[in-house]
Amino acid sequence: RTIIVPPGMRPEYLVEALKICLSYPQIKKVFWYGLRDVGASAFDSEHHFGLVTNDLKPKPSYGAYRDFIRRWEKPKQ
Repeated sequence: RTIIVPPGMRPEYLVEALKICLSYPQIKKVFWYGLRDVGASAFDSEHHFGLVTNDLKPKPSYGAYRDFIRRWEKPKQ
């Protein structure tokens, strides 16, 4: 069964997932499944995992990801 997260909640879920992953000292890196949507079909969930649409428009989760990384990233020494 596929569970679809409503668009308005996706940024919140993304940030929460990153916080959970990075709370474990064993986890050194987290990679996102896809930067860009691979399509636009409303019937294919694989088309919508990106942080930007297939025509490169940022989705709300893109901003949440960017802001989280900026806050989390340690300054280079």
